Amino acid sequence: MFQRNPAADGRGTSPTNGAPPIEERHGRAPAPAAAAAGGTRIELTTPIIGHRGTINEIVLREPTMGDYLDCGQVMITYGLAAGAAGDVERIQVVEDRVAIMRWMVALSGIEEALLRMMSVPDGIRVGRAIVSLAQASGN
Repeated sequence: MFQRNPAADGRGTSPTNGAPPIEERHGRAPAPAAAAAGGTRIELTTPIIGHRGTINEIVLREPTMGDYLDCGQVMITYGLAAGAAGDVERIQVVEDRVAIMRWMVALSGIEEALLRMMSVPDGIRVGRAIVSLAQASGN
């Protein structure tokens, strides 16, 4: 059973039966662990003012297979202009912004509503870091 007890790391709620926070139960380390383990840090040019204080940097932990399964591929490939023989004459690769946001939430531990308050330049920099991390993990 869950109550409105703050979790040990100050995010969300914690179970009243003494079970670990949901991130630990599902194999996801919270963002502070990423900082200690040398996660990717992106300093924000415009801080995000949230309900738990000011966010000056985004720390992204290393992705897991679970992240890949949950968040999906960050790039979508389209075959365009099929030739007479059915061959693809041109392809287009585009970012999947919905998947990138899922990755941002998963790897930073910050809720989507706060991430959406990022400035556009900061959001683009964090998005590029996400694409780089996800592609390095085989995505």
